[in-house]
Amino acid sequence: MRSSSLLGPYPETVSLPIGGRLTMSEHENAESQQPGKSNEVQKSCFVIGPIGESGSPIRSRADRVFRHVIQPAAAACGYFKVIRSDLDARPGMIGSQVINHLLDDDLVIADLTGHNANVFYELAIRHMVQKPVVQII
Repeated sequence: MRSSSLLGPYPETVSLPIGGRLTMSEHENAESQQPGKSNEVQKSCFVIGPIGESGSPIRSRADRVFRHVIQPAAAACGYFKVIRSDLDARPGMIGSQVINHLLDDDLVIADLTGHNANVFYELAIRHMVQKPVVQII
């Protein structure tokens, strides 16, 4: 087992060259190739960021970043279940659903554009549980 640090058991950093492809780290790739491991479990990714009102410039940007940047990059890394709170069609309290995603999902991608206080709050919750986070600006 890997030793844990202040950042938890996830010290790897992924660099993406301009125009390059995002791939799984060597560690994840080696784990997925181990005999007896099932690759059928879908890893989940939750996206936090400024969303704005429907039709607003903030929503338009959030939709473009989600569709053209986050979804393809996440899929390339094996995260085929990519969720943003406004796109989660399940009934229930949005606040509790967001908290559950922050606590339980395999990866959280935080778009820090616009210095949104809600995003910083949600990011703090994710840091508290010491699970993987990707921050984008």
